[in-house]
Amino acid sequence: MLGRKLFSLRNRVKRNKTTKNKKNISSGYVISGIFFTILLAFIALVSPVITAMVKFEPKTNYPNLDVEKWDYNEKFKVLLVGLDKKSEEHVFVDAVALLVVDPSYDQVGIININPDILVNTPLNQSQTPLRRGLMDLDEGNVVQLAEELLATKIDRYLYVDSIYFEEMSKFTKTIYVENFNEVEDVDVYAEDSSSRWQKGRHSVQSAQIVNYIKSDSDGEDKQLERQLELYKRYVQSIDLVKVALGTQEALNILQDNISTNLSRNEIYYLYYYLRSIPPSSYNYAVTKSDILSEVGRTGVYNVFRVNEAQLDYQTNSILENKQTVLEQTTIEILNASGQSGKARQFSRWVGNAGLEVIHVGNAPFASEDTVIYAPNPNEYPNSFQNLKEIFGLDAKIVEEEYDYRHIGKIVVIIGDS
Repeated sequence: MLGRKLFSLRNRVKRNKTTKNKKNISSGYVISGIFFTILLAFIALVSPVITAMVKFEPKTNYPNLDVEKWDYNEKFKVLLVGLDKKSEEHVFVDAVALLVVDPSYDQVGIININPDILVNTPLNQSQTPLRRGLMDLDEGNVVQLAEELLATKIDRYLYVDSIYFEEMSKFTKTIYVENFNEVEDVDVYAEDSSSRWQKGRHSVQSAQIVNYIKSDSDGEDKQLERQLELYKRYVQSIDLVKVALGTQEALNILQDNISTNLSRNEIYYLYYYLRSIPPSSYNYAVTKSDILSEVGRTGVYNVFRVNEAQLDYQTNSILENKQTVLEQTTIEILNASGQSGKARQFSRWVGNAGLEVIHVGNAPFASEDTVIYAPNPNEYPNSFQNLKEIFGLDAKIVEEEYDYRHIGKIVVIIGDS
């Protein structure tokens, strides 16, 4: 009797275990099936995005100069140029700005530039308005003009056709702005009656951006400041979900309306980096009217001469290398070239790199060569590297004290060559 009960109990336990095992196996198949389905859906969604991103190649209409690869940790400067392209022969410049990113310090800076400032052309020392140079000269000279104006090395350029903003409107969110003045350009408003904004908070659609930044009825300073607010917020306005769903179309818009010597990976990283930095934390400067002197007209535009000392004062904190600043390197720059003003000209570049220029003057002798006297270059490696970039590979390096009386750690003799 007892044996039959034990046998019956054992069979019930076996049946229960078998049932549980079957249930566990069935539920395992279901979970695996769901996971596999989700994985396939994810691959189907992501695969076209990855394929489009890998095949994308930025284009340029200008000679692609040899450039050093960006390692994504160093300070990096990109010249931004907004174009109004009426035809292949008629291209007008609406906006010029320098974007400066410093990933090692999580900083972004923008210098918005009046395009009607006169700049010394590097080749013949004549002067041309920045806007005119952008229309007349090739890309290499355009970058050089901007470098001459700001006294800093520029790494890349990015030309944006105005139609880009209209075509990208399907991928961008509304940008909200605060107007301290009424915005209404008569010429613009006559063509598009929606291009008018009263004082106060407003929304600017992507298709309205060009008209918003073109309006100059309330003064050039206000226009530059208004442009700056849009620049700071534009990358944040791009809708990631919409771009993911229409990656190929978005990249086609980039390819058709942007000319740049940024590489594909540099564009992706720059976009990612700018999205990670809050616009409210940007450092910025504009070439305000109080540092400009009107000197005449070129065509329909007034042209200005800039006070370089005041310009450097406003932009120095954006341009300088923070590691170089920390080295607190003092430097003297002495002119031995026989050409007036060369020491002062180079002192702007050196100061904007982050070195402290404590004396500018004439050398006691003439020299064909540029010579850098740096007795202990290992003590200030970043400063030394900046100097080599500014004065070029032809500059002679002398790791000794300068023979004559001096007060700087480093002395640079500007030669004729």
